[in-house]
Amino acid sequence: MAKFSAKVVKEFAQGIPWSKVIKKAANVDRGQRVFPSRTPKNDTKSNLRFDKGSVVDGKHELILQANKNAERTTCN
Repeated sequence: MAKFSAKVVKEFAQGIPWSKVIKKAANVDRGQRVFPSRTPKNDTKSNLRFDKGSVVDGKHELILQANKNAERTTCN
């Protein structure tokens, strides 16, 4: 399992259009990619991604995970 520094996670989080992500999370199935969308360009550009998790108490869980197709392989 890849470990990422707080700096990498912070940089990723700053570029997230949260209102769009929240809307999309409500309309995708568990286990599907939420952000960034699955394209070859996005897969090589981003080290991290959000997938849809469970719905807990009416709230949509987002799973932050490493993107194995990322061009940048360093985690800090």
